[in-house]
Amino acid sequence: MYGILFDNGERPDVVLQNGMTLGGLHCGTVFRCVIDGEYTDVRLELMNDWVIVTADNKVRDVPYGLEIEILA
Repeated sequence: MYGILFDNGERPDVVLQNGMTLGGLHCGTVFRCVIDGEYTDVRLELMNDWVIVTADNKVRDVPYGLEIEILA
């Protein structure tokens, strides 16, 4: 499932191609997004703010506005 990651005010959310949203993502949600030019698996976490964490435990800002792939 693909969509665009956005900040809904309370937590990150995804707007899908049909215009529907997922209703907010939660800690531990895993998805893929482009980091340094290639798709990378990340998980969503809440620290002082929402962040993503890569497989090698690098913490990054949430990439709002990018297309992501939600992993099942």
